[in-house]
Amino acid sequence: MAFLFDTLRIKRVPDLTAYNRPFAAMGKGKQDAKRMKKPDARLFDAISSRSDLSDSAEQFLAQRFMIEALGRVTNQLPLIAQTAAATANRFITGAASADEVIEERVRLWNAIEGRDLSNEPEVLKIRTAICVLHPMELAVAGEALEYFFAFWQRGGLGLPELRAAVENKYGF
Repeated sequence: MAFLFDTLRIKRVPDLTAYNRPFAAMGKGKQDAKRMKKPDARLFDAISSRSDLSDSAEQFLAQRFMIEALGRVTNQLPLIAQTAAATANRFITGAASADEVIEERVRLWNAIEGRDLSNEPEVLKIRTAICVLHPMELAVAGEALEYFFAFWQRGGLGLPELRAAVENKYGF
């Protein structure tokens, strides 16, 4: 199964390198995700222990999961981020171009410029939306999923919706 988000790896925004990772501005990488996680990390742990995120099919499933989860809470997102899940879903189904996804991602990064390290719920919700607009890169797929969960939880997005998306995609 071809991984549809692979095309984003080819098309980069050269002068905006910080926009190429959902967690680029976090500084210490994985350490910050661990610091950000709430005590309830069971959903992420369940997925990461049962999935091989080095497999492109599993990466595709993880990407679909994040898109579906975000689509369940669109009304909880700041207005500027409400189109992120739809754009990502259109791309993954072939109805949107890689350029559209990149434009959406850059638009969201611009919306939080200067506040990207903030723990404000609005910023964290936008960072959650940014996560779905990124390819699941082989080397950092687990880290990207971990940040998605951390931003989701810290931003105060609905846990029942997150659990429902996990159950729908992973069956647990």
